[in-house]
Amino acid sequence: MSSPDPSPGAVPAADLPAPAAVPAVAAPLAGAAPLARTPTVLGALPIVVLNGVFSRDAAGPRGSPRGALQGLTAALGPGVHAFLGAPEDGTIALSDVLAGVRAPLRGTVRIAGADPWTSPAARARTGALLAAPDVPDASSVRACVAQSLSALGRDPSGAAAVLGALGLGLLAARRTESLSFAEARAVELALALAVVSAAPPPALLVLFEPCTDLALPGGTRAVEDAIAARRADGACVILLTSSAADATRLADTTWLLHRGALLRREPSASRALSTVDSELAVTLAPGDSASLRTLASTLAADPAVHAALWEDPAAGSTRSPVLRLRGPDRDALALAVAGAAARAGVAVVSIASSTPDLPAVRSAALSWIQRVRNAASPFLRRPAQPAAQAAPAPSAPLETRAAPDAAGPPSAAPGAESPSPEAAPPAPSAPAAPERPAPSPEAAPPAPGADSPSGEEPS
Repeated sequence: MSSPDPSPGAVPAADLPAPAAVPAVAAPLAGAAPLARTPTVLGALPIVVLNGVFSRDAAGPRGSPRGALQGLTAALGPGVHAFLGAPEDGTIALSDVLAGVRAPLRGTVRIAGADPWTSPAARARTGALLAAPDVPDASSVRACVAQSLSALGRDPSGAAAVLGALGLGLLAARRTESLSFAEARAVELALALAVVSAAPPPALLVLFEPCTDLALPGGTRAVEDAIAARRADGACVILLTSSAADATRLADTTWLLHRGALLRREPSASRALSTVDSELAVTLAPGDSASLRTLASTLAADPAVHAALWEDPAAGSTRSPVLRLRGPDRDALALAVAGAAARAGVAVVSIASSTPDLPAVRSAALSWIQRVRNAASPFLRRPAQPAAQAAPAPSAPLETRAAPDAAGPPSAAPGAESPSPEAAPPAPSAPAAPERPAPSPEAAPPAPGADSPSGEEPS
């Protein structure tokens, strides 16, 4: 069968331009090899897309909401993203909708184009460590992990390797119901990492407070190594934390949440999120309280120091006294400390830079937004409108306008009222002439001998 004739004006297929090449970041979507380490960059295909998401958690007393999302919109590509905020800002609600535990009240959540609430494929590529651990009940932790591996289509005999990756081999024989809160979170982290390692790319790893309440023998170093490995595989790792230090240390990009909405987004390596003064912690030798006060008094007049706070342990304590200093320039602050210590003869054990806490970061971001609004307000204000003036009354049409009379204004027809001189507009052609009222369309000049409107005989 011959193909139908092309429609008039159609372009032959041979003349069509070749399709654009698919970006390299799209390779995991087609089942190719995992990506190399690629932090989130402009132009990378997003793995997670949040569009106008409204949701609330059930972490409060008796299932009441503790926090909520208010129209959250974001697109997250490969790399490590930290959402900095408290549970009241919506971090728990965000972790629930990302893991498919709860459907959003409004808006859409897409993981590799699929809804995690309705799509098993989206949940199969998502590993999650949530606020409240939900470890499946089993006769032992080893049996619990084996069941999870079987559900993923993997060999259940790998349960020991999954637990051993985080140093949790001693928990293998324990019953899951006997685990403490921190131990249950550690087992759930091991399961989340197992899901992500077996998931088809692109994978998603959601971690709620990954450096808190985790019974890991290796401490947070095991968490940092796991996050670095997932980043190298091209996965999207989302951290939900209230620790600015953890967000700065672990993430490529930090998103600041405030009352369920995004307040700001900045690279974690920059200081834009913490526009407050830099803070240094100066540690002295234990029991050297006199040197602490001497150093503080020496730095009191230094322009690089804006504020000082010292922590002086009680007498006989083995703790070291610490002097905390704040200033706009961290390097200038450190040089001021070194110069003051040399002049006063004070022995300094260490000088460390401190990361601002969540309230300080939030306060600095709100102050920055207010400064931006104040700077832009003169350009956003509308010009003042002039006072409204009374519009002049419309003049009579040309065909009904009476011809000017040299002897004086025309007389009105009987029964017609003469308008007041104050209400009549001035004649445009003769500004200096006396005002003449415009007659009504039916009015015509009176015939000679006709009665005047006042009933008197015309002279």
